[in-house]
Amino acid sequence: MLSANEILHLLSNAAVGEETELKEVVTKRGEYVKNPDTGKYNSIYNESVEMLELPIKK
Repeated sequence: MLSANEILHLLSNAAVGEETELKEVVTKRGEYVKNPDTGKYNSIYNESVEMLELPIKK
């Protein structure tokens, strides 16, 4: 549990945009892979979850 001073500090930093929060973001990366059966290139997409620090929205 946060003390009154810690809460005041957190809210003050959030108000000026200095406080951040962690968000889960799904990223999708694509690459071209050659299909050995047809000889053509196919787009293969890989999704992963990354944690990003973002400013707290006002």
